[in-house]
Amino acid sequence: MFLVTAALVLALRTDAERPPREVLTLRGARQVFLVTDRNGSGVLERAEAKALGWGGYSLRIFDQDSSGSLDLEEVVVALRERASAEGRHVTTELAAEATRILAERRARSAERAGSRVVRGRERLLRERGRSKQRASAREQDGPKEKP
Repeated sequence: MFLVTAALVLALRTDAERPPREVLTLRGARQVFLVTDRNGSGVLERAEAKALGWGGYSLRIFDQDSSGSLDLEEVVVALRERASAEGRHVTTELAAEATRILAERRARSAERAGSRVVRGRERLLRERGRSKQRASAREQDGPKEKP
């Protein structure tokens, strides 16, 4: 088990002498996740992420939900981005999965932002309605006489 983990960690680290034909697959990304998730929790905790060389800053970048750990989707996106930055090739399947994950995140984010906009607009309309009601009530009362 230790040898497999060590081999995966070495394969993922930046190495100028890496053969250019090395290709990262979706299956390989899942295997990296499963092997690195030593406690079987379904997420990579900080110590487990450090085994991949993703401590501190890298973990915060890839941790999209700010949970302090990385789930499988976050690892897939991170591996694709890291492989691209290192000039490694990724399969179409891995690239498509990472793109799908990112698109879902953007859609959820836009949905949340949209609902905030709608709520804000509704509040503004309610306030405008109240202002109009007050103004019409003042008009109906007529001008107030000063004593």
